[in-house]
Amino acid sequence: IGTCSAPCTNMITPAGYSSDLDNALKILQGKGKEVLLQLSEKMEKYAESMEYEMAARLRDQIEGLKIILLENSQNISENSRNRLGELDKDVVGFFRQGDSIAFSVVFIRAGKVIDSSSFFLKIMPEDSDAEVVLEFLAQFYLTREDLPGERKEEAHGSFLPGTELKRVPAEILIPLDLGDQESVLAESLERLGHKTSIIAPKRGTKNDLIKMAEKNAQESFSTEQNRLGDVYKALSDLKARLRLQNYPRRIECFDISNLGDTDIVASR
Repeated sequence: IGTCSAPCTNMITPAGYSSDLDNALKILQGKGKEVLLQLSEKMEKYAESMEYEMAARLRDQIEGLKIILLENSQNISENSRNRLGELDKDVVGFFRQGDSIAFSVVFIRAGKVIDSSSFFLKIMPEDSDAEVVLEFLAQFYLTREDLPGERKEEAHGSFLPGTELKRVPAEILIPLDLGDQESVLAESLERLGHKTSIIAPKRGTKNDLIKMAEKNAQESFSTEQNRLGDVYKALSDLKARLRLQNYPRRIECFDISNLGDTDIVASR
C-alpha cells in the first residue's frame, strides 16, 4: 500500500533503512525541523536530476511530517517554549473517581510535545492522592514491568516499560508535592544512571503544563468509562441472546481456512 520501505524483501538498501531509523529517532527526540531540512535538500536534488517520482514522494513525506509536528506542538505557545528552554520533560497529570484513576504522561522533548500516554488503574477509594501518585511514579520509572491491572490507551503509543529501556528526562513535573519522597525517587533514578529533577510547580508555565496533563487525564478517563459501558452493553446483549445465566467471562473464536481440497487449517 506504499507505506513500507520493505527492508525484509531488500527493496531498500541498509544505508537507506538506517537513515529512515535515524530520522524517526530525531522526530521522537523533538528534532523534527532538522529532518524536514534534510528531506527538503534530498527532494531538491532529485528534482534537479529529473527524478520527479522520488521528488514527489519526498514532498508528500515533508507535508505529512509538517502536519505531525504542528499537531504535536500546538498545545504550547512559542513564548511558553522559550520560557521552558530545551530541557526534556515528562509531565504527569491524573483524574480519579471512585475506585478508578487515569494518569496522563505528556512527553516534551526540546520544548515540543512529541507524545502522550494514558494509563488506567484500579485503586482503593481511601488512598490519598499522594499515595497513588507516588506508587504510579515508582512503578512507571523504577520497574521494568507493566503497571498491574493497567490498560494502555492505544491511540497514544505504547507504554515505556522500564527506566533501563527508556529515556528519562532532565525534569519530571508532577501535580502535587510529595515531600521527602520526591528526593528519594530522584536518588533512586540517579542510582540507575538517570540524573533528573522532580518538580511540583505551583504557578507559571510549568503549572500550565500540569493542567494540560490533568485535562488529558480527565478526557481519557471519560473515554475509558464510555468504552467500558459499551463493553458491558455488548456482554448484556450477548447474555440475553444466548440465554446465559451469567455474563460471559471467556469467549473463544475459531477460524477455519481452506486451501484447495486438502489443506485445511484451524486456529483458535
